[in-house]
Amino acid sequence: MKKKLLMLTLAACLLFLMPTTKADAASVTELKEGQNYKIDLNGDGRKETFKYTTLETSSKSILKLYINGKHVYSHSESYGWPGKVCLADFNKKDKYKEICFEFNSDSDCLEIMKILRYQNKKLKAVASRRTSNSEFSGRVTIANAQKGDGTVTVRIDTPYYETSLGCYFVDIQYQIKKGTLVKTSPTIYPVSSNWKKSPYTLSKQVTFTTTRTGTKKAFTLAKGQVVYLNKVSCKKEGTTISIQVRTRSGKLGWLKLKNFNFYKEAYAWG
Repeated sequence: MKKKLLMLTLAACLLFLMPTTKADAASVTELKEGQNYKIDLNGDGRKETFKYTTLETSSKSILKLYINGKHVYSHSESYGWPGKVCLADFNKKDKYKEICFEFNSDSDCLEIMKILRYQNKKLKAVASRRTSNSEFSGRVTIANAQKGDGTVTVRIDTPYYETSLGCYFVDIQYQIKKGTLVKTSPTIYPVSSNWKKSPYTLSKQVTFTTTRTGTKKAFTLAKGQVVYLNKVSCKKEGTTISIQVRTRSGKLGWLKLKNFNFYKEAYAWG
């Protein structure tokens, strides 16, 4: 009897010690390899046990996903290796929480991103997108902050290049549509939170406008004053980039860039 009670107590302790995690629309939870997570993935009131492992062979990298101890999904790449695996809740109004993973290549550049849901006891990819020659290239990752309204916020390193702007990060909104990710806003992107505090010291006097397309003056700043990038606007690679900046006092103004070196030194990639 004592032995049985001891075993029950031990089992209860092991269950208590099993790592648990909670998905929140305001954040994305990055998951660790080999660790068990108790998560209600499909909203049925019962928590599944999720775990993932990675494997490197001479010819490819493999990611394996497990639900309740059963291998349910694999992905492999000949060029690239598993990057972030995370848990999110992109839509607080539906019953699902999403498992997402990324494969990266050199310099942490994205190869592929997938979003999966647990449906009918299977993990199914509801969105898959590879790196491309469009804005979806380079260092691309699911942003930590999510709205929970059905959109997917993706953080992208310099989706549109302009010599005078250099490196920058923006958050672009996508929606899951027909198995891929489609932009919701085609031209204007807010700067990522980790970039909003990066100062730009003006190399000359610059006049900013009140709107992106208008000519009405918002304010003029002298050489040596500091601004912070707030938004970036571009229709497609090769077209004119416009930026919205924020001053230290909180004023907002727009500026069109066309090889216009408005600040002392561009941020480089590292």
